[in-house]
Amino acid sequence: MDEKQELKAIIGAIILIVLLWTWQNYRVINNLKEENTKLESQVEEQLDQINDYRDALDQANSNIDEANSEIEEAQGYVWGNYHDMGTALENLYTIDTINEL
Repeated sequence: MDEKQELKAIIGAIILIVLLWTWQNYRVINNLKEENTKLESQVEEQLDQINDYRDALDQANSNIDEANSEIEEAQGYVWGNYHDMGTALENLYTIDTINEL
């Protein structure tokens, strides 16, 4: 073989190697893009679920606050009535019986 043919063969081999390397990298990049798309979708689903949980937690906290207010109001009412009953009991006196006529 002469030098020109050897040079063409070397250039051809280099081009073939570059094409194979590029094709392999292209496949890897496409696989990574697909995986990235799946992960982005999973992240969005998780964020939606987190928002749903936060909404539920806010609602639960609101319900707890409302229940606590009702309990405090009921305690005030009961203790108020209990105090009134205590005052009424303190004002009750026994009456002595009459033994003689």
